[in-house]
Amino acid sequence: MFNDICIVGDTDLARLIGFHEDEWDYFYLMLYTGGKSCLHSAVGSCISLKSIYPRYEQMDKVFSLNDAPKNKYFSITKS
Repeated sequence: MFNDICIVGDTDLARLIGFHEDEWDYFYLMLYTGGKSCLHSAVGSCISLKSIYPRYEQMDKVFSLNDAPKNKYFSITKS
């Protein structure tokens, strides 16, 4: 699912770019259009749209044009 555009938090669309761990929880590291990154608890869902949305390639291009391009490397962080 790395670099896939996903539905997170039941309502948000964002690109999965990494994983974060702290002493209490695990998180998805998501990149939103506009370049903002955000952590979402892995307790919630993260559903890739790549195989279920027929216009996925067009949406992927729109994300890239709006400061949410594919990352070269999967980010893993810990705090």
